[in-house]
Amino acid sequence: MMMLLLRPNGSQANGQKRRVPVVRERERRYGKVVEERVLSVTRDILISGPHASGKSRWLDKLHKQSVEVWGTKKELLYLRSIEPLQRWYEDPRVVAHATARGLNWQKLKSYERADELIRWVTDQKVLVMMDDAHKLTGRKLDVATRVAGAARQVIVSAFDEQQIPISLRLLLVQRRPQRVLLESKAAYDATSVTLWLTILIAMMAGWWQLAAVMGGMKVLAGGRRAAKQM
Repeated sequence: MMMLLLRPNGSQANGQKRRVPVVRERERRYGKVVEERVLSVTRDILISGPHASGKSRWLDKLHKQSVEVWGTKKELLYLRSIEPLQRWYEDPRVVAHATARGLNWQKLKSYERADELIRWVTDQKVLVMMDDAHKLTGRKLDVATRVAGAARQVIVSAFDEQQIPISLRLLLVQRRPQRVLLESKAAYDATSVTLWLTILIAMMAGWWQLAAVMGGMKVLAGGRRAAKQM
């Protein structure tokens, strides 16, 4: 079992408490500590794990205590894949940055506003957090990839690294992130195994048509679930 700790580590120049992120692995919830490592606050972090493994909770914890981890001078942008793209670039800081450059925000088209988001991330050397990166598609994926490329540092969560869209995944790999692999606390679903055993029994009994129908339904169901995860 892995835990994310934000361990006190002295004070910042302004007197604010400083904390460092620590990944602690135990044999079980209150068992012996197996391993403990400190995560660098200057390098990218990729957190992956199945449903109910705590990915979003880790990001939320880092976000809420970001001032104690990264200080007050670093801008932070938290992008959630389930949010509409408009919410990403309508950030008041992005609007203010564009206005300071003499632009009329109300007259900008949607793609121009997305460009201003990228410019703000670049100019301010922003720390970007992305939750559920494996769900990104289309225009939102394009903007997220550009944001990641422009960011000073990126912290990403995903169901599985290989399920992150290829354009974003290649970019993240090139940035050499620190990897944290979580395990799910959710109960194991034995439905799939039971169904395949039933199909096998049907085949052994000579019920080929029934086995074929059940197998086809299983494959189609798996395809729909895979599509939803992506």
